[in-house]
Amino acid sequence: MDIVFDRGLHLPSLDLWMDSLRPRNGCWVSHAHTDHIASHQDFLATGATADLMALRYKRAVGRHIDYGEPVHAEGYRITLFPAGHCLGSSQMLVEVETTGLRVVYTGDFKLLHNPTAADCAIVSCDVLVMESTFGEPHFIFPDTEEAVHTLDLFIKQCLNSGQVPVVFGYSLGKAQEALWHLLNLGYPVRYDHNVAGVVEVYQRWGVDFPGDHAQFDVERPSWPRGAVALMPPSARRGPFFRALHRPRTAMLTGWAVAGPEASFHYHTDAIIPISDHADFPALVRYAQESGAGRIYTVNGSPKLAAHLRKLHIDAQHLTTADSDAVQLSFALEALQPA
Repeated sequence: MDIVFDRGLHLPSLDLWMDSLRPRNGCWVSHAHTDHIASHQDFLATGATADLMALRYKRAVGRHIDYGEPVHAEGYRITLFPAGHCLGSSQMLVEVETTGLRVVYTGDFKLLHNPTAADCAIVSCDVLVMESTFGEPHFIFPDTEEAVHTLDLFIKQCLNSGQVPVVFGYSLGKAQEALWHLLNLGYPVRYDHNVAGVVEVYQRWGVDFPGDHAQFDVERPSWPRGAVALMPPSARRGPFFRALHRPRTAMLTGWAVAGPEASFHYHTDAIIPISDHADFPALVRYAQESGAGRIYTVNGSPKLAAHLRKLHIDAQHLTTADSDAVQLSFALEALQPA
């Protein structure tokens, strides 16, 4: 079986791309973040991911399959599993029906529980291609309860000093997870139009956001007592942010554990380590528990692969220049111990 890595993964025998950054006639899309999608003529994804792509592109032509629903194609079986990253995010398992070889590509994933997405599955396989965004040993996230407590303290400090707490989170995924936690803490929440459209898609797919939340009306800017503003970082330059009286800002991101300079980078008053990715220990855990005999890491640091090799796991980090491609070939017998 061959895989080509070239700004996305390609299975030549199926002519199927995975998370290609160039428009393709046939591509599996793991989730709807802009760094994993393009305006494909045809694609394969979960129904929720397809709806989120339609929200962005206004049109989306694709084949939708559910988690755990096998699709058979030319001697291969394809199955999607939850990735825990955002609504609709999925991992792909490709099985060669003649040999039983199992290859998994994770896309972005999160092992910690995400209240607004299906919990990530660790899928057993022979070959694992995994994202490694936080693939360096110092990226260790606090548990969710601790991080949310830090967020709660930030909001209380703002409100006690007469400031409006502003929480920055990307409009798809991070904002909805933040909204769920903020409502669970009992705060009213107002968000911008970018977040509002995605919230509506989440609600259509059965994600409940119990509490007082709504899109902020710039034309009639009434502000509930004790409310929190939620918006993507880019909205700092927009009318919603400009309408707020004495705003104080916090960014939600896994990069918070990089140190104090991270807050300076995002130009915020605070930075809180709430991430929709796996941290380093979770990446290592997935690699070990998958049972894969060979692992390739992508979209992050090569230090993860180096660490896995120290654990006696056959691991390699893949990287290409824009004009280069890496071809991987493997057979099941090559992955068996001698």
